[in-house]
Amino acid sequence: MTAPSEWVELHLPVPFRQTFTYRVPPQLRDRIQMGVRVVAPFQKRRLVGLVAALPEKPPSGENIKFKDIIEVLDDTPILSPALEELCAWVSDYYFAPRGEVLRAACPPTLTSATRRFVSLTSKGFMQLKMQAPEETADLFDSARQESLKRTIRRLLEKGELEYYRFRKRIHDAASDEILMEMRRAGEVVLRTETSRRRLGEKKALFVRRTVEGAAALTSPQGTKLQKRILDFLGTAESSVRLSELTAQLKVSPATVRTLERHGWAALEPESVGRVPIERSETPSALAGLDLTVEQQRALRVIGAAIPQQKFATFLLHGVTASGKTEVYLRAIEQVIQEGGTALLLVPEIALTPAAARAFASRFGNRIAILHSALSDGERHDEWWRIRNGEARVVVGTRSAVFAPLEALRLVVVDEEHDGSYKQQESPRYHARDVAVVRAKMSNAVVLLGSATPAMESFYNAQRGKYQIISMRRRVESRALAEVSVVDLRQEFADTGKTRALSRALTTAVESRLAVNEQVLVLLNRRGFSSFVVCRTCGSTRQCPNCSITMTYHKRRHLLLCHYCAAQAPVPRVCWQCGSEHLYFMGEGTEQIEEKLRAAFPMARLARLDRDTVQRRGSHHVILRDFRDGVTDILVGTQMIAKGHDFPRVTLVGVLNADGALGFPDFRSAERTFQLLTQVAGRAGRGHSPGQVILQAYHPEHYAIRYAAQQDFIGFYNKEIHFRQVMRYPPFAQLALVGIRHPDFETARKLALSLGEELRKEKLPDVRVLGPALAPLARLKEEYRWQLLLKSVRRAALKTAIQKCVDYCETHSISEPNVYIDVDPTSLM
Repeated sequence: MTAPSEWVELHLPVPFRQTFTYRVPPQLRDRIQMGVRVVAPFQKRRLVGLVAALPEKPPSGENIKFKDIIEVLDDTPILSPALEELCAWVSDYYFAPRGEVLRAACPPTLTSATRRFVSLTSKGFMQLKMQAPEETADLFDSARQESLKRTIRRLLEKGELEYYRFRKRIHDAASDEILMEMRRAGEVVLRTETSRRRLGEKKALFVRRTVEGAAALTSPQGTKLQKRILDFLGTAESSVRLSELTAQLKVSPATVRTLERHGWAALEPESVGRVPIERSETPSALAGLDLTVEQQRALRVIGAAIPQQKFATFLLHGVTASGKTEVYLRAIEQVIQEGGTALLLVPEIALTPAAARAFASRFGNRIAILHSALSDGERHDEWWRIRNGEARVVVGTRSAVFAPLEALRLVVVDEEHDGSYKQQESPRYHARDVAVVRAKMSNAVVLLGSATPAMESFYNAQRGKYQIISMRRRVESRALAEVSVVDLRQEFADTGKTRALSRALTTAVESRLAVNEQVLVLLNRRGFSSFVVCRTCGSTRQCPNCSITMTYHKRRHLLLCHYCAAQAPVPRVCWQCGSEHLYFMGEGTEQIEEKLRAAFPMARLARLDRDTVQRRGSHHVILRDFRDGVTDILVGTQMIAKGHDFPRVTLVGVLNADGALGFPDFRSAERTFQLLTQVAGRAGRGHSPGQVILQAYHPEHYAIRYAAQQDFIGFYNKEIHFRQVMRYPPFAQLALVGIRHPDFETARKLALSLGEELRKEKLPDVRVLGPALAPLARLKEEYRWQLLLKSVRRAALKTAIQKCVDYCETHSISEPNVYIDVDPTSLM
C-alpha cells in the first residue's frame, strides 16, 4: 500500500501557468488523492485548488518555506476524467492557466459575504462641529444638498455605520451622490469587509403536529387561532415549512413557537434545495402545433445521428420563427428516452428563464440551469443535482459548457453566432467551440442553431465540415416582417432637425398602438446622453480611469463609465474653463424612453437594459409583463434583439442601425447584420404581419441592405470575399497579445520588446502586426497595447504564442501584464 503523501502540487485559480507546492499536515494525509479539492492559503487569501500531483519530495531550493493546506473538501475526485480532459484542452488551446479553467468547471465551495461601512473622518467631525444647531434643517429645504450633508454628518457622529443601515436611515435618492462627493472631499470613508465561508446544504424550519397537539384540538386549552394551526398541520401529509405555514395562514412565527413550547408542535430543521426556477408543467407555445415539413426533415436527420453515438456537427440554419426551439426540444426528448443527457447553451442570462420554462414544461425536475446570475448556493445545488444524475438536461450560458453531465449525447448551441459565448477575461474560451470539442470527446451530436450563423460556422458547413440543415420558412407559413430603411440624412434635410424618432417610425408606432399591438424599439446604447461637451472650449468629460467619455444617466443623476463603473457628479460648469455652456450629446435608451413617453402618454412603457436589470430577477419581470401585454412598448439594448417570442409585436424600430459600423474591428459589418436581422425577427411572430423600420445614416452599406432584405446568403457572399482578400477568419487564425500596465511608458516598452522578439524569430507562416495602442488605449487605470498574430496554419500560430509565453517567463514579466486571446471576437 502506498504511504500517504506529505506533499501536493495544486492548480490554483490565479493568473499563473504553474502549479504550487504545499505540505499536507499529518491529520489530512489519509484523505489526499489526485483530483480532490483542497483549501490552501495563497498570499493573504484562502483559495480552493485541485490536486494536480503527489510528489515524493518538494522542489529543492534555498529559503523556500512551504505552507500547509487547510482543508480537504472531497473524498473522491470532483471532476470526471472526461471533464478533466476537456479542461486540459481548454488550457492548452487558449493558453489559459489550468487553475482558472478548473475553477470554471468546479462547483462553488466558498462563498463571499461583503459588508460596507461608512464613517466620518477627522475632517468630517470638524465640519460637524462647525455647523450651527439651527442649520440642521429639513432634507427638503431650499439648500437641499447642504442639508443632506449635515444630516449625514450627524448620523455618523456616534461612529461607523453599516451601509445598508445608512441607506435605511437616509430616505433620499441623492444620498449616494452626496456621499460620493463627501468622500472625495475627505469627510467620509467607505470600508469594505469580506468574509468567506464554506457552502453547505440549505436548511429551513419545518413544523409538524405532535400527538399532544392532536389531543389539544378536543381539549378546552388553546385559542381558536392555535387550534386552526393544529388542524391545518393535521391535514398535511408531512411536515410543513414554517415560512409557508405563516404565509398561508397569515400568522406570526411567534405563534407557532408558542405551540412548540406547549409541546403541541415540533419545529425541526430540514435540508431544502435552492431552486433557481419554478419547474412548472406549463405547456410551451409550440407544443400544440404540428411540425412543419422542414422541422420534420431536420428531426429525421438529427434523430438518425443520435443513436449512433458518433461525433457529428449540424448547423441548423433557420430563419427567425422557423421553429428551431421545437426541434431542440424533440431532439432532447429522444436523447432522454434513450437514456442519455443533453446540454443547451443560450447566449444571454435574459434568455435563460424563457428557455428553462419551455424545457421545464417537457422535462420537469429533470432540468437544471447554470448561469452567473445564480447565487453561489443555487449554483452549488444545481451543479450537484447534475453530478448526481438528478438532472438530465442542462440549460445555461457559456459556463454551462462545463456541466458535469455523464452519458452526454446531444449538445445544442442556440444563437451560435452570438459574441456572448466568448469570455472576455481569463480563461478566454469560446463556449461554442468548446461545446464542439466536448461533443467530439463524448462521441455526441452537436447542433449549432442560428438565423444568422457566424461566418466561420457557415464556411465550415460550405466546406462539408459541418452538415447544414436549412429551415427557410416560418411556422404556419407566417411571412417575414417587411423592412424599410429611413435615411437620416434625408430626414434632416426635410425637417431641419436631428430627430431620434423619425416621422415614419412615430407614425408607425401610433398606428400599432391604436389597434392594441406591441412595439419594440432598439437602441444599442444605454444611459440618457452619450457624453457631455463644453461648447466654449470643446472638452469632453473623460473617465479618470479609461480613455472613454462618461455617459450621463438622468435617473441616477450622475456620469458613469460603462467600462470601469467610475462615477462622477453631473457638472454645472466646465471642468476645464469654467464655462456654463455645457451640452449633453447623443441618445441612450433612457432618453428614448422619455421621448416615447412624451410622444405617447397613454402607452405603457418599459425599458430593458443593464441599468434596469440590476435587481435579481428584474429582467424576467420586464419580459414577462411585456409578453403578458402589461406593457405596450419595450425599449432596450441588444438584450431585446434575440431569442424572444412576443406574438403581439408587429413593429420593431431600430435607432442608429449603423452605429457599430464605425468600430475599428473587422467583424463590425457581421455584428451589425446579425443584430438587425435578429431584431427584425421579433416582429410578426403571431398572426398579424410585422413591420421593421431601420434608421441609418449610411443605408447604402451592404450590412444594412442585406439586413433589410433579411438575406443571409447575400451578406455571406459579400463578407466572405472581404475576409479572403484581407486574410481574416475563416481564412486565417488570429491571436491577440495584450500588454497592460498602469504606467504608459512601461507598457509601451514591453510591447515594443515583445514585438521585436517575435520578428527576430522570423516565424514561418506568421504575420506580426503591431504593437499599437488598443482602440481603448486606457482601461481600468491601465494602458493597453496590442500585438496581432495572423497565420494560415494553427500549428504555426501556436508556436508564435508559445514564444511570447517563453519570452515573458525568461524576462520575469508578470503574467497579468501580458494576456493572450486566441480567436478573439473583438479587437477593441
